[in-house]
Amino acid sequence: MPHLAPPRHATPSTLPWSPSARAPSVFLLQFPWMTGYNASNRIPTLLHSMGYSCALAQLRMRMVALVHPDEMDNCARLCLAACSCAKGEHRSLAHRSIAKFARGEEDILFAHADMWINLHAWGEVARRYGHHSLSPFDGLLGTDYMPTRSLCITEELLPESHAWFWWLDSKAGCIAAIPHMPPAIRKHVCCYGWSDLAYLPRHAHKLFRSAVRNGFWNVQVEVAVPTILNALALGGIAPYDRVQCLGGSNAEQGISPIIRGNNLCAHRVHLQRMSTASVPARNARRGAGGRRHNDPHDEGTGCEVDTTTDRNHFPGRRVVLSLAGVLVNGGNGFCWVSTDGFNLPEKANQTTCDFRYNTREEARTSCEAHDWCGGIMRDNGVRCPPDVSTKRFQLRMQKTPPRYGFRGDYSPWVLYRQPGATSVDAVREWCNQKVSAHNQATKRLRPEDFNGASPFSVVNVQSGCSAAGVLAGCGR
Repeated sequence: MPHLAPPRHATPSTLPWSPSARAPSVFLLQFPWMTGYNASNRIPTLLHSMGYSCALAQLRMRMVALVHPDEMDNCARLCLAACSCAKGEHRSLAHRSIAKFARGEEDILFAHADMWINLHAWGEVARRYGHHSLSPFDGLLGTDYMPTRSLCITEELLPESHAWFWWLDSKAGCIAAIPHMPPAIRKHVCCYGWSDLAYLPRHAHKLFRSAVRNGFWNVQVEVAVPTILNALALGGIAPYDRVQCLGGSNAEQGISPIIRGNNLCAHRVHLQRMSTASVPARNARRGAGGRRHNDPHDEGTGCEVDTTTDRNHFPGRRVVLSLAGVLVNGGNGFCWVSTDGFNLPEKANQTTCDFRYNTREEARTSCEAHDWCGGIMRDNGVRCPPDVSTKRFQLRMQKTPPRYGFRGDYSPWVLYRQPGATSVDAVREWCNQKVSAHNQATKRLRPEDFNGASPFSVVNVQSGCSAAGVLAGCGR
């Protein structure tokens, strides 16, 4: 297995410019790319309700709306002098659009239109880390439909990578693209990572553009972008760091808690639910500019964020527990709780067919007999020897039910044990208290309670190849 030396990170003293005197940046916003959808109608919401118009002017940034070719005329009518329009690519190939603007003239901040950006805060990040490439630390859903972090894997280990979906056959596409990368950044490593946001400094444009056009043109964006940014770091061109955003690829946020939480970025803001009727708001609020704006002579600039029609949008469905069964056996109390929306972890080295049963009753009896067992998962079933019947119930490890889940396709039965139980009624009362406490705590949640991100946090990632072949830090 080849050893990949750690990158020679550029430092401000070795760069051909001063990071504190960076050139203006271009803000590329990816709009939904569907015929007849008229996604560009959301432009006024971004400029005014979300306060981008004011922040762009103050930060010497220009905004370009990447839209479907059919929407160019409508986009131009809505942008006027506040932004410009360009024909975009489908979001699964959005790195093509980044490459088209990667001309070495302006640093590029790319984001989906429903990714909220605190532009003033981002300006501070760019001032400090302007010679770095940046993208989100996590945010994707893995194959277990739970959040998963960005990860880079050496080519030899790619066949063993199953934690993410590798959409559009992007695993094979990445392997095929690597030989066509510029020699300076040709590294046999493929990455996946949430790419609804990315920052590319202008000194890395030429190599990024070459990698996209010559190798990654048809590779899915959530593989193409992190793979190229990681290669730029390994080649000593631009260190690759991650930022943390509120939410994730399948989350939905209300704008009010985003602002109150002072976040750097957040996803997903439902633009259709934001009103532009009260723009400009007379009472200045902290918005995309991240500052208070109280200039009485500056009415109508769109510097305030309208939160008057905001609702509390949670990034997932509440996980509600229900008592499913109670029994006492051999001095031990067993309390079963049914729920949905999350997955239970597998036992170490557990294979697909290990501890699988045809019926839930068989699985329940077996789980109670194994001290390590914490519950049962039901799925579509696996044909397992020796009888090759479809077994739908598998024993799993214990996991404290989360307060929210991403989808309801998973329906675990969670087992709680009470040693020394004396009666079924006592176990039932004990379990009801646990269930009630969980459900009441979930009801009291506020949207900002889901914020696992540290505001303005930049996660420094040290690249390099470990003995196992996984890039250290990229998946931590």
